[in-house]
Amino acid sequence: MNSGIHQLTSIIVPTFNQHELLSRLVTSLAHSLSASNCLAELIIVDNRSDDPQALAYLEALSGANSDSAFESIKIIKYPYPFNYSAINNHAASLARGENLCFLNNDVEVINNSWLTELLSHLDDPTTGCVGAKLYYPDDTIQHAGVVLGIEKVAGHIYKHAPRTFSGHNGYLKQVQEVTAVTGACMVLKRSVFEKVHGFDEHLPVAFNDVDLCLRVRHAGYRIIWTPAAELYHHESKSRGTRGRRTNDQLQQHKLELKYMHRKWGRLLKNDPCQPGPLHVAANEINSPDSVPGDRTTTFSTRITARFRQKLGRRLSKHCSTFK
Repeated sequence: MNSGIHQLTSIIVPTFNQHELLSRLVTSLAHSLSASNCLAELIIVDNRSDDPQALAYLEALSGANSDSAFESIKIIKYPYPFNYSAINNHAASLARGENLCFLNNDVEVINNSWLTELLSHLDDPTTGCVGAKLYYPDDTIQHAGVVLGIEKVAGHIYKHAPRTFSGHNGYLKQVQEVTAVTGACMVLKRSVFEKVHGFDEHLPVAFNDVDLCLRVRHAGYRIIWTPAAELYHHESKSRGTRGRRTNDQLQQHKLELKYMHRKWGRLLKNDPCQPGPLHVAANEINSPDSVPGDRTTTFSTRITARFRQKLGRRLSKHCSTFK
């Protein structure tokens, strides 16, 4: 049974200029919704777009309700400085759906059943948030769950692994309970979102998705990641954060790091969902020297060899940590 497809889902997409990215997402959403018969409204939150082509595209979308795969399309203006948490909270307050789906404007649907798959896990009343498997455009993995204790707060496991890589004990081929999933593609019930009071607006740029998932877990729900919902993620292109950060961006990141450590403390050191070997796997895969030049042909062999060498040295330490 998948009751979620018969309930209205509000798909919330913040955006800023870059109409090509948004157009690609909307087209892929419409195609997948038509094929899956999911009921969804689309809410696009325009955060100060000033590009004429982007504004024209948003205007065209606002009048496209009559013959659309969406139940409705809303264009909401958010004319304030960028704050991912505040933008999404504002949109959620205007949403009509029983389920909320938060999407970045730089993702693109791969399989038509992505939303059906994500919603199916919400039939379990113990499930809070559900996340998808995301790929970079070169078909390497961008998101397969978030692990605490790496990259100062948390990081994506198996980042840059080939799309076909199975992972430790077949991790990447199975539904997993994880500590957090990325807000680039996240589904949860409106009731759960409201119960934990939405995104924390003290985190305008980073870690807001991790913080939300931690609060959902603290409320007694599980966080689920599924490899059966697949999307591409053209990561952070719309706000230009792929290159070198400005001094202001660096300072903001430091503030958010401090805030997360003050709020969650030692919990950020030890991931409650992952055993030692998988946690080490995340560190090894995310390290710059762990992947040779030809990732698609040699990654699996090289990384497995590294696991055998380093897991043996670290296993007892990590297994005593993750209880």
